This record gives sequence, C-alpha cells and structure tokens, in this order.
Amino acid sequence: METETLDCLSRLAPDLMEDMRQRAAVLERISALQPVGRRALSQRLRLPEREIRAICDRLKDDGFLAVAASGMTLSEKGTAALPGARELVHALSGLSTLENALTRALNVGRVCIVPGNADLDPEVLHEAGRLAARHLTALLRDGMTLTVSGGTSVAAVAQAMPRGTHRLNVHVLPARGGLGMALETQAGTLAAEIARALGGRHSLLHVPDQISPDALKALLVMPEVRETIRALHHTDVLLYGIGRAEVMAASRSLPEAEIRGILSRGAVGEAVGNYFGADGRLVFQASEVGLSGEELRQVPHVVAIAAGAIKARAVIAVMRHHHHELLVIDEGAAREIMKVM
Repeated sequence: METETLDCLSRLAPDLMEDMRQRAAVLERISALQPVGRRALSQRLRLPEREIRAICDRLKDDGFLAVAASGMTLSEKGTAALPGARELVHALSGLSTLENALTRALNVGRVCIVPGNADLDPEVLHEAGRLAARHLTALLRDGMTLTVSGGTSVAAVAQAMPRGTHRLNVHVLPARGGLGMALETQAGTLAAEIARALGGRHSLLHVPDQISPDALKALLVMPEVRETIRALHHTDVLLYGIGRAEVMAASRSLPEAEIRGILSRGAVGEAVGNYFGADGRLVFQASEVGLSGEELRQVPHVVAIAAGAIKARAVIAVMRHHHHELLVIDEGAAREIMKVM
C-alpha cells in the first residue's frame, strides 16, 4: 500500500482513517482468535467493550462477520477481505515502513513484524507464532526436509500450524537433542507436532547436547541416530528461535565456568546451540551434534523468530552471521533493533 496515498488520506480524513484502522484491526484479531466473544476481543485490542460492540455490529451488518453462541467468526466475505485488512493495519501503524527499513539494515530476505512487545504482553509471542506459521507453510514443498529448534518461540509456531488444510510430504527433524527443558518445548516434541500438522513424518534425535566423545561415538553406531544426523545435514528449511546468550547457556545447564567463558568472549545471541558475538562472529558451539555455524550458511531457507525488545541485540548478532530468508519479530524488538543499529 502506497505510503504517500495513506498520508494524504490521513490528512484529509483522519477520523475516517482511524475508523478504517479499527475495523481492519478487529477483523484481523477475529481471524486469529475465532470463535471469539466481544469481551475477549476487547481485552486483546485494549479497546472498551462498547467500542468493540459498535465496530462488530457494523462489520456484521456489512456481511463480514458471522455470530453464533460460541462467538464471532469471519464470513466468506470477511475472509476474502482479510489480506487487505492486514495490510491496512500494518501500513497505518507504520509497521510496513519499519519492516522495509529493517529488511535493508539487517540484510534479510524479508522482515515481518507483529504489533506489541512480548516483554509486556505474552500474547504477542503467539501472534508472532501465527505469522511465522503462515509464512513457513507457504515456503514448504513436498519432499523437503524441515529442521526445527526447541524453545517457546518455535512452540508458538507449532501451536499455530494449520491442521488439515495443507498435506505436505515433508520430513521434520529436531535441530538438537534434549536440553533439559520442559518436554513440550523440546525440539523433538515440536518436530513431531509440526509433522502431524503438515501431514508429514518426523524423526527424533536421541543425543543430548552434553555428551562425551566416547558416548557420542557409541550412539552414532545406532542406525536411527546415524540416519537422523545424515538427514539433518541435508536440511532444506531451518526454523529456530533466537535467544539471549546468557539465558540459553543457563538453560542448557552448562558449567558456570563455561558460561563465564562464553560471555567473556562477547556472546550476546544464540541459535540452535551456536553462540554469536555482536559482530556476528561465532564464539562457541554447544555440541558437535547438529548444524555447525558454517553449515548454517549452507541451508537454503532459514526462518527465525524472536519476540521482545530484550532480544534486540541477540537478533542483530545472529542476523550478522548468516543470511535469513525470513525474520519474524514483534514491534518491541523491531524498534529496539533500530535504536541499537
């Protein structure tokens, strides 16, 4: 949508443009939460319930919504209008301009931003997950190998993957073995969940990060481990969350002395067990199992997700190491990245 045109319309009819923005925002939120009631919608959009009622009544009268006892859903007409509504919300909130600026500044194929700051509102992470899931599904093709990391960001993507609408013959792999984190956010669990949603198959990697060379050598004799690692090195699409180096090092239960060493070498960001300095330099690899820092540069399609302004420096560090086709972040992280850069 042309920025000059929107600026002109905003000056000519500011009240009309704000009304359009609110209607588009309501339509977009209902699409993500449907079926949803007015009270829940009011809380999500931080608008008084009486305003939500008035907007929804107009959208219903115009044929964009269907209302039932379970809540509001988009009609066929509303679904058709959804892409335009999303674009309008983005453009009027300035996020389209911010996306373009970050795409250039970070040298990324595409940056997509969701409104809000996950540091202040946990729901923002789920919004980022929904956006990443939509783009990831569009990127995948039959016969591809998809590798995914663990963590809460990728868990948000897994939860948002469309079920039953896309049947893809994809092989989904965990980027690493177990990390000692909660089972529901481990890479193997998320790989299985995403494979089920896509109608593909998955493999597990029964190799923990913290393992001695002798134990690893013994495990590599096992066919199921050997085959999974071989497939991992032929990844077509890689999906991972970006973490802060100090947080991820602690979550991997690394020894205190090793954590201090990693941080003293300047690590600020982490992705799939690799720790990066502010200049994009690889400073530490947590395990010999998985994709090395150099192999990250060879993956054809890399998709990263991060939410929260607190992750801004970590995002910059990871972006500087290797090329990304897509980065999905929230507004909080995006604006902080622009300040830092």
